[in-house]
Amino acid sequence: MAGRVVTIARTLADVRTAPWIEHEDRRLPLSPVDPKANAHRRRDPHRPKRGIDAVDFDPNQIRLNKVLGRKPGGAK
Repeated sequence: MAGRVVTIARTLADVRTAPWIEHEDRRLPLSPVDPKANAHRRRDPHRPKRGIDAVDFDPNQIRLNKVLGRKPGGAK
């Protein structure tokens, strides 16, 4: 689901019902994860971005730097 827009939903009518993901008219169940095991999971090597996504620009970081009084190009 990486890079996709999804909706995470749940019902308050039955609190025992687990939340789910809604994507492309499908309902996909969510399951609990073990955060300790996930922290040590093997990850795919980083792949460099291409095209327009290769530009290292984050407009929200610019705003945050301004609010915090950081100089342009400040720490991320």
